[in-house]
Amino acid sequence: MPSLNAFGFVLGWGEISSLAAAFIWAISTTLYRVYGAATHPAWITIFKGTIASVLLVTTVLLTGGFQSIEMNRFLILSLSGVIGISLGDTAYFSAFPKIGAALTSAIQCLVPPMTALGAWLFLSETLNSKQILGLFVTCSCIAAIVVIDGGGWTKFFQPSGVSKSFKIGLVFAAIAAICQSTGVLLARKPLEGLSAPEGASHRILVSLIILILWERFRSRLTIRSLPKEFVATKNFWQIALASTLGTYLGLMAMVYGMTHAPMGVALTLNSTYPIWVIIIEVIFFGRRLRLDSFVFQCCAILGIFLIVS
Repeated sequence: MPSLNAFGFVLGWGEISSLAAAFIWAISTTLYRVYGAATHPAWITIFKGTIASVLLVTTVLLTGGFQSIEMNRFLILSLSGVIGISLGDTAYFSAFPKIGAALTSAIQCLVPPMTALGAWLFLSETLNSKQILGLFVTCSCIAAIVVIDGGGWTKFFQPSGVSKSFKIGLVFAAIAAICQSTGVLLARKPLEGLSAPEGASHRILVSLIILILWERFRSRLTIRSLPKEFVATKNFWQIALASTLGTYLGLMAMVYGMTHAPMGVALTLNSTYPIWVIIIEVIFFGRRLRLDSFVFQCCAILGIFLIVS
């Protein structure tokens, strides 16, 4: 298999694809932050769900069609989509304007530890000493990043030191991580035997329907008027690009990486996307690089490697 030798490490196409997935997610995350600020978080989730559904269903139909699955399996996949996508992604986008894309993305590094802990608690899976160390390292590093971004250790623990908006953003980011890890746990068994596009289609379609019904209730719009509002949304094409990159191309790159590289390596490389978000914001948006925060972010990803490898 072709490979790239860089700095003494041999990267096969699987590893390169996993890194590409992380970079794609970082680009889409930045686009959401820049162009989605004026859009309700539920609308952004509907955006990406609609575009992803069209692309994923088309992919499934072109590669053999949908398999028939048992009703209980479909219901669990649907529930995992509602929790992980409808609730999780909407909370994720709600955190952006309050704490920024970089910190929101960093907090999502808690998803692998939460998933491992949930599998131990509810699926009777074991945790070895290396995974326990990884849990501690990742959670500690993310806590440090939160404190640093909150203005420092002293300010963070003062009653009036951190703004209410920042605290609300942290809550939304934490809810997103919890929902996404719960969705992963619920979907683990039902996804067995399904291709990635097919499994993702089952999860996204039902979550999209739930969100559309919720938006119908929230905004008092008729079902017929929703598509017009959808297309008329400010920065429609930029958000559509972000949706295509993040939800489809990123997923395809991730799947290729996971099938052509060791699973632990692929998952760890996928988890580097918060680092790429920081780099993009430093280069293109003039964000000041906090070396301590950046080091903690790298250590958090090292913890993820210990958990999944």
